Amino acid sequence: MDEQDRYRQWMLATAVAAVQEGTASLRQLVERCEGADPLMVRSAVTAHATQQLSLEWLAPPAVADGPVERHLPPPHPLDYEWRFSLRGAESILSRVRAAGARDLVFIGATTAAVAAARQVGWGRLVAFDRSRTILEAVNGLQLPLELVLADAFSHAPTVWHADAVVIDPPWYLEHTCAFLTAAARECRIGGLVLACLPGVGTRPGIHAERLELKRRVSPLGLEVLSVEAQSIAYETPLFEQNAFRAAGLRGDMRSWRRGDLWTFRKVRESASGETLHVEPGSAWEEMGVGRMRVRFLVTGQLSGDTRLLQICDGDVLPTVSRRDTRRERVRVWTSGNRVFACDDPGTLFAALAAATTGKDEVAAAEGRLGRVLTADEREWLAASCKRLGNLGVIEENEYTDLTEEDGSDEQVAA
Repeated sequence: MDEQDRYRQWMLATAVAAVQEGTASLRQLVERCEGADPLMVRSAVTAHATQQLSLEWLAPPAVADGPVERHLPPPHPLDYEWRFSLRGAESILSRVRAAGARDLVFIGATTAAVAAARQVGWGRLVAFDRSRTILEAVNGLQLPLELVLADAFSHAPTVWHADAVVIDPPWYLEHTCAFLTAAARECRIGGLVLACLPGVGTRPGIHAERLELKRRVSPLGLEVLSVEAQSIAYETPLFEQNAFRAAGLRGDMRSWRRGDLWTFRKVRESASGETLHVEPGSAWEEMGVGRMRVRFLVTGQLSGDTRLLQICDGDVLPTVSRRDTRRERVRVWTSGNRVFACDDPGTLFAALAAATTGKDEVAAAEGRLGRVLTADEREWLAASCKRLGNLGVIEENEYTDLTEEDGSDEQVAA
């Protein structure tokens, strides 16, 4: 039996046991499965559902929650960015405060840094983030918070000697190890590193990843103090909400996700001589259309064919998993998880960038191609730019609805 089969067997056994014990909602089932997303849980338990259990409807959370800051740009799926909810951020900060920490560093956990900066009693607060878009938005909030544009994979030691470092890496082992390496450098001896990591039900292979993680932290000078299962709440990003809806799920999508809070103590300086794995440079370029963030995979292709081509029904990718093979075909990707193939995304990006600054989109496209557009190419370009403009309006409305106090769908009678 391989890892995938073992995971499916565990998921089925856990979900079926919960149903037999009287679990009455999909949200409760998800909580029992410790990190598995609602679509996986629904798939596992469909054959065992009763008439009293709706598998197409996600009930509101038992405790009200919301975003730390409603006016940040939406996360983009290519960044694997899930943000702490307000309750999630406050849970982490309460643990840090209880430990007596004052000077804090945040790596990839900028919403927690924002929450801290709105409280009193802290010392120096520093936030590292690789997204210039997010840092510019946070800078506009004018909070007592130092902002540093940096990536954990290429993070150079700055020796802040923080009392505590909070990290929120993408939930993959290579990212977690890079973030922990950076955190160990920034933390003083005796200080704490708090990391929010995936629960045991998140995907196949998590058990092996956790064992490997414990092996790797010792050379960094860190020791594990505690692991609090499913203790930290996250916002549901727009791209994930849209993926769920595209897969047929309805209801209140907010704050379903929980992470396990790992607490480490730095007991000595790092003895690791390992070189960090460095991610290859990205060819994706970003453009804002209203509040929508759209990315283009800019390559050397200069065909002039800027048509947006369908990859999936409805254009919303119905999953957020990086294991989905359709991701390989995506050349244009929005923050609402709308995806398109495109033969010449670079020329479309150049044209849209010109249009958003009041310049001529055709001239920008011709400048990139070094020739005059044909009649067909002009038509394709105009249609694609108009389509992205319309999607910008749609996604701005979707994001506003999601971050409002009551962002759920109305339940449709079965």
